[in-house]
Amino acid sequence: MNSSRRSILLAAAIIGIPVLLLFIYNYSSLTLNFGERILKKVDPNAVLELPVNSDTNTNLEKELSSSKKEEIIRAVLREDYALPSDTSKKAATARPNMPLSAEKEEHISQRILLIGDSETGGLIYPLNDYCVANGHKLEAVYTWFSASILNFGYSNKVDELMEKYKPTFVIFVVGLNEMYVTDMDRRTEAAKLFLKKLGDTPYLWVGPANFTTDHGINKVFETTADPGCFVLSKDLVIPRGGDHRHPNVEGYKIWMDYIASYIQSNHAYPFNFLPPERTNFKLQGRVILANAAKDKGY
Repeated sequence: MNSSRRSILLAAAIIGIPVLLLFIYNYSSLTLNFGERILKKVDPNAVLELPVNSDTNTNLEKELSSSKKEEIIRAVLREDYALPSDTSKKAATARPNMPLSAEKEEHISQRILLIGDSETGGLIYPLNDYCVANGHKLEAVYTWFSASILNFGYSNKVDELMEKYKPTFVIFVVGLNEMYVTDMDRRTEAAKLFLKKLGDTPYLWVGPANFTTDHGINKVFETTADPGCFVLSKDLVIPRGGDHRHPNVEGYKIWMDYIASYIQSNHAYPFNFLPPERTNFKLQGRVILANAAKDKGY
């Protein structure tokens, strides 16, 4: 029995004494050298870190990034949020709640022609981003400042553009300068003349992003266009520029998302037009500017 106790005590001493000595050494000012090697001390403030899976860490960063974005968005959409001075007082409530369809089974590359009044000037770059990202080409943009449906219907300009660029799809934006007009019979006649100029080319007629209540111009456009080829924009709540008439940069992006969503999901001639993952692509086509105040075209 005594022999067993002695063995236990001996074993405890063999293990305990070195541990005790190391503990004393760790908190002493001494440094032990064994040749060129130094007996390192343990930092009492050190924290044990377990290895982190790189995929998990990446996902965490993405989640934090998304949360931060949501926080910023919520701040922007607060009722008391003040927009910058170059916009209207009313913020966009949200991007339009229109479903985006899945990618089409057969992708068809389009040659797109954008024509219209001054509103097209702000749609150029977001439309170009959509075209590049989806394999389409923005052939040309014809921005006719101060123009109305009368200019596009009674002049030969649209005929010339169709002949020169031979688009497979036309986006037509007009009406901002016609909020207060009342001569609807004349506007209807011009709208029908315009439509004939497109021939059999598929198109989307985009109604104006109203800055005030119109007197029937949207109704004229909607009833003239073919079924599924007109998108009403008058009820969009989007931030405006300094003139309080045209959308600002963010407003045009929201409007373009709305137009693209309509083309994919509700248009008579749908094609692939998914939101671009990146923006600010180099502008593809030619941009032509005209002024109806100097040349009304007819």
